[in-house]
Amino acid sequence: MSQDNRFMAIVETLKSSLPERKKGDNWDFFALTCKAKPHCRIVYVDLQTGSSHTVLEDDCWFGHAQIRPGDPDTIMFCHEGPYDLIDARLWLVQSDGSNYRCCREQPSDLILTHEFWLPDGSKLAFVYRETTGSKEENIRMINPDTMEEEIFMPCSPYAHFICDKRNRYMVGDSQGSDVPIHLLKETDEEENGEIKNDFIYLVDVEKREERKLCYHGTSWKAVHGNPQDSHPHPCFTEDNRYVIFVSDKEGKPCIYRVDLEQFNK
Repeated sequence: MSQDNRFMAIVETLKSSLPERKKGDNWDFFALTCKAKPHCRIVYVDLQTGSSHTVLEDDCWFGHAQIRPGDPDTIMFCHEGPYDLIDARLWLVQSDGSNYRCCREQPSDLILTHEFWLPDGSKLAFVYRETTGSKEENIRMINPDTMEEEIFMPCSPYAHFICDKRNRYMVGDSQGSDVPIHLLKETDEEENGEIKNDFIYLVDVEKREERKLCYHGTSWKAVHGNPQDSHPHPCFTEDNRYVIFVSDKEGKPCIYRVDLEQFNK
């Protein structure tokens, strides 16, 4: 949604262009869908007039469309898929389909995720994660007008993260293994019953510090029908009091809530 809730950007995928999903599939679909190059389009909807139009259409797996705050004509989205199979994740396009551009190059050993706009629209933030060498992990930001990139702070290996509407805090879900989620095997997910680094982290934006908020303990598995079912994917409530997330640590995916007022006492 746009900041004023007038416009909406959505991604549509032609079902017949997707590979067949088999019951019991875990993360195999991720690479298969990317390789299939499904037919996708970004659709821009004016909720005030009821009109809509196609912004961009291609045989490429699109995802995560987000309208820039304060600038409803600029849309950020991603080329979805395993980091080593896509050309690059972070892209921008204007609502009329013009100026389709890549935000940054992405070597095949680099993970970039889970991008979002800062509340004032000045920058887009994402996690930068190296899979080789020193395996550096940090939060980075890009100015969409100049494409200038800055390193904001080091962080734990977040699978998803986002900030609140005041840019006071960020929240991220850490993945207990340094193996990318879609490459995990059953044996990788069992560590002799020990608690892994599967925590929700709260980032103080002003201090540039992260703290453990709680243990999410999710399996990350697709046993419930879809891998997304057990993704924590934390976010803030509208009043900034709670962080909510999903976990299947008690058997089935449930929504959990953490009271930040209690946490900060």
